Amino acid sequence: MRRLALEVQTGRHALYELEALTAGELWYLDKKSATIDDARKALARIRRRLMQEKHRIGPLTGEGGKR
Repeated sequence: MRRLALEVQTGRHALYELEALTAGELWYLDKKSATIDDARKALARIRRRLMQEKHRIGPLTGEGGKR
């Protein structure tokens, strides 16, 4: 149970971090009259963080989410 609680807490932290990252990137893109290249870089930063979290969690398997 302790590990599950830690995983939930870590997942929540990651979601808050991703939300803050996304909000910051949107603010930057809006205020700086960003180019398409700027937007692509912002999306790449967000995607990179999502991939880090996906790697941390590990692969999901079919039945019941068992790993």
